[in-house]
Amino acid sequence: MKLYAKDQLRCSDGFQLVERGTKLKVEAATVQCGLDGNLTGLDKFQCLRSCGTYDGLWGAATLGHSEQLAAKAPVSSLNAVAGDTIRLSCPAGTALVGSEEVTCSDAGTFVAPSRGANMPLCFPSCELGVLGKGLVVQQRTVASPELLASSYGPQIRKDFGKSPAQGVLVGGKLHFGCQKKCLALPAELSCGELGQFFPPTESLKCACAVSIQIHSMEISDTTLQTDVKYMKLQVFEGPLSSDKLLSEARKKKQYLAAEKFAVGKVDGSGGTSLRVSSNLADAVLHLTLCSKSSGPTKSRTSHCRIATETDVQQGVPLGKLLKDSTSAGWMTFSLNWSGYQAEVKFRVALTPE
Repeated sequence: MKLYAKDQLRCSDGFQLVERGTKLKVEAATVQCGLDGNLTGLDKFQCLRSCGTYDGLWGAATLGHSEQLAAKAPVSSLNAVAGDTIRLSCPAGTALVGSEEVTCSDAGTFVAPSRGANMPLCFPSCELGVLGKGLVVQQRTVASPELLASSYGPQIRKDFGKSPAQGVLVGGKLHFGCQKKCLALPAELSCGELGQFFPPTESLKCACAVSIQIHSMEISDTTLQTDVKYMKLQVFEGPLSSDKLLSEARKKKQYLAAEKFAVGKVDGSGGTSLRVSSNLADAVLHLTLCSKSSGPTKSRTSHCRIATETDVQQGVPLGKLLKDSTSAGWMTFSLNWSGYQAEVKFRVALTPE
């Protein structure tokens, strides 16, 4: 058969030219027209709907705006056509949630192979690694509340809720504790959008002692300040569940540590300090203000005439103080005095050991 013409066969937008049988993708194919009017080569090719490359937006469309920003696209360079199923993977620092495979449908859209399965997305993930001596994970939140409330929530809980070694997704948190009643510092790590814990895991440690150095103080009521001769800062092993138990502990001097100092001694030089060397996890700080004039005493041997002192609800847990400020900050006590509340604030420096 003599051929007298050639032409290039291409597909219209939204379609991909492929070889029949092999699905080999080509940009164009040559067809020839013979003297008998028949085309040769046309039966070797077909146009199929094209889905393009998977960009992750198919799944992100089901999420809120803030979660879309956190979601990353699974890695796939395959230009998929109708009938293709591709397996996806995620870049380092992220974890795949949803179906591991997607199929290009006849409509030119990606769909999950299993009915009801979520489209795959890569979310930033943080891995914990090996913990330091004495550190334990006490509580774990595997992802942000928004992600857990999304359609991806059930699978996230299933895939990441088994072991701390699996890490957490963006917005997830790990809460730490220590053995032997020491304190974990910092007490909490959060997984950020770059797939890294904040604060960094290298900062984690167990503190079994702490030095509290007082640099300055403020008393909110000037009349009370004038009446105070000296004060007692006491650290008790908690939790003390009632004012009666606190009162007994004070009478029996069941302190983990205690320091007595005059108001004028706290002059900004940091000359007043207190060291707590045991049971940091349960320790609670309390304050007693001793009057220059009158007030009840706790015992016959006590010279303190009490102007006011903290009750069981007004103590400051040492763990909270360290969590709020691991180096320097304010330690604030609220006390009942003359029918209302007064505040005593100490500017302190904390040195965990």
